[in-house]
Amino acid sequence: MLRSASPELRVVAAAAGTHARERSGTIESLVGSVSDWEALCDIAWTHSVEPHLHRLLVSGDDVSVPSWVRDRLDDDHRAAVRERLYLATELARIVEAFERAAVPIVPFKGPALAQMAYGDVTARQYGDLDFVVRRADLPAVVETFETMGYALERNWSMSVEEIRDDTSVIRPPSEFSFHRASDGTSVEVRWLFGSKHRPVDYGFESLWARRHPVSLFGETVRTLSPEDSLVALVRHGAKHAWGRLGWVSDVARLVHSCAVDWGVTLDRARDAGAERDLLLGLRLVAELTDVEVPASLLGRARASRRVDWLCGRIERRLAANPAMPCYEVSVHERFLFDLLLCTDASTLARMSLGLAFRPTEGDYEWRPLPDDSTRCTTCPGRSASPPTWDANSAAGRRTARRGDDVLPDGEVGPFTPLPSLARSIAMVSESTYATVAALLVTSSLPFYLYGAKIMIDAETVTWNVLVHHLSYIFPGLVLNTVPVVTWMIPRLLQQLNGLSALHAILGLQAYAMLVFALTGIVRIFQAKHQANLYRDPDPDVDLDELHENMSAWRGRLRVGVFGYVLFWFGAWLLGLYRFATGYVLGSGL
Repeated sequence: MLRSASPELRVVAAAAGTHARERSGTIESLVGSVSDWEALCDIAWTHSVEPHLHRLLVSGDDVSVPSWVRDRLDDDHRAAVRERLYLATELARIVEAFERAAVPIVPFKGPALAQMAYGDVTARQYGDLDFVVRRADLPAVVETFETMGYALERNWSMSVEEIRDDTSVIRPPSEFSFHRASDGTSVEVRWLFGSKHRPVDYGFESLWARRHPVSLFGETVRTLSPEDSLVALVRHGAKHAWGRLGWVSDVARLVHSCAVDWGVTLDRARDAGAERDLLLGLRLVAELTDVEVPASLLGRARASRRVDWLCGRIERRLAANPAMPCYEVSVHERFLFDLLLCTDASTLARMSLGLAFRPTEGDYEWRPLPDDSTRCTTCPGRSASPPTWDANSAAGRRTARRGDDVLPDGEVGPFTPLPSLARSIAMVSESTYATVAALLVTSSLPFYLYGAKIMIDAETVTWNVLVHHLSYIFPGLVLNTVPVVTWMIPRLLQQLNGLSALHAILGLQAYAMLVFALTGIVRIFQAKHQANLYRDPDPDVDLDELHENMSAWRGRLRVGVFGYVLFWFGAWLLGLYRFATGYVLGSGL
């Protein structure tokens, strides 16, 4: 891996390996090919491997490095060591303060991981402290940090209690950031792992019960167990599309230094829906470091086409822009990783529904909801004078008030909180959902067009080309189908007229043509797969000779795709017309 990368990036990647000192001959050859030492230092900091590069180039005498480079690396390392030692002592103080407050907290990454995986709190690059907390304890967590001089950095509109109880229509954050101005220390606490699209709740109680002791300056601090740390690290790396080589090094050092129970690790990864994340992380460790991973898991990682394709994508990104910070990896890239690493349909459905029905803070800033409508109006105690909502149904009009349900005949029924999805639909205006639906369907068009371009530009359709093509087509179908199923179809009978009926017919016909195309696509795929034309493409092969029905299957594919595009554009244009006349011009949206 990284064979086509620059010498500077390859030196940084070699430094991240656990046995770089033992491969001095190879390292000396790599270092001798470096031409831009400034870029080498910048790449090392960008990828969080500064301590490893210092150990490789400065701590030993077997590698020839310009003196000014040694001096710069040594000065930077000394300053970083002082900061890491201070953060390690601060971590011990925070843990002690939370023990006094009887609030459970578990350190994660930072000095705790450095001590457990590297055996030295200064041997890993970090600039803040990370902790895992129980969601129910969030108010107490904020109060305890404030007593230590930290200020909560608010970049959201909800109260801490609303985030704790998940009673807001807006998607709550999964972590808090604290900052202390007196010394510049930053702290992050989280109660969910993973990305906002694919959050993972490992269960705090089980994490707490499995904690692993590490020694910091003679004091015992308990962090995540090696197995929990490994699953959390690979999920964190996948969340950021593995934008840093330092994350690969963390996984490698943890595997190398700790007696990891692989059966337990695999079970926990499956429970968290992160099995493919684990396989991808171990594949990167095997490709980029000297650490041995279990042969069975490595075999599965190499046999997985998704993992193989994502590894190639990571390699191309690193080779093209080795100094790109991880936070500059595009949202599309990170969402693509989340999408391809999903292990089951339910996770994919939750991702899609979350995007469609759980607005973010950015969505709220773009179009604020009515006053106090971000609160759950059916939860007692949420507001002194909570708003009410009205909904028409076949049974008549129901008005939901705090603490009880007033039924159409005046009978007071038991309190039944609305589920999150129904609560969201009730509180957000119809025009807002129409706008979201229109944007989602429209946003699928670039995915379709680029997916088609990939196939048109490819002289030969290899397996990588096919996966690349589907990585755009599938998100396009999701963006198009979610609003159709969850918003348009339920409202069809309520808004039934000539235009809505025509709109429905065009949409259904588009999906019918897609199914028709699939009857040909599946057969063509089976024939080419049996002939091994995806792995070993031969442009001279006549596809019609692969099977006697190949020409008919290809005809189905062409007719189905052309029909889908034709009816989709018709439904899309008619939908935009209905949206403009019904919501923009009709309601002054």
